Amino acid sequence: SRSTQTDLFFYYHPSSNESKALAQTLHGTMSDKYKQHRASGAYHGTVTPRDLHMLRETKPTSVYIELGNIRNSFDQQRIVIESNRQALANWLFEGLKG
Repeated sequence: SRSTQTDLFFYYHPSSNESKALAQTLHGTMSDKYKQHRASGAYHGTVTPRDLHMLRETKPTSVYIELGNIRNSFDQQRIVIESNRQALANWLFEGLKG
């Protein structure tokens, strides 16, 4: 719904338990980091199965992450502002290190 801003979307392949676990780990890391660094502490992300070609055909465990809609002015700030991009990259890396 448009009443709640979704921050990040994590998609995993439905037949891969490893992909699902990785998506959940990354989602959890991002949730923790948003709570620490966002003034309101609010974070709205989703973890959803999707039968996407890149998830189905990639051999290493993979997750598709949607950082935002470039047409959405709120999402643009996540991508355009360098410190925001760097924070997301750092947090995703932390999630991968698990």
